Amino acid sequence: MVLNVLLAWPDCCFRPEVVKHPRSKDTLAFVPSIFEDDELMPKEQALLDLCLAEKALNRRVLAYSV
Repeated sequence: MVLNVLLAWPDCCFRPEVVKHPRSKDTLAFVPSIFEDDELMPKEQALLDLCLAEKALNRRVLAYSV
């Protein structure tokens, strides 16, 4: 369980992550967020740059995100 949480953290590094033991509820690990709420992450900035470049060429842009 702890390994799953810590491996998933890079995809949600915009919020702090606290890992607690399932039975004792002791805190096992804490990782603070890397990015502020108003700061773009590298993947977001790359997508924005791509969309702006395509729009500058009068191309339609459709982006799906999960």
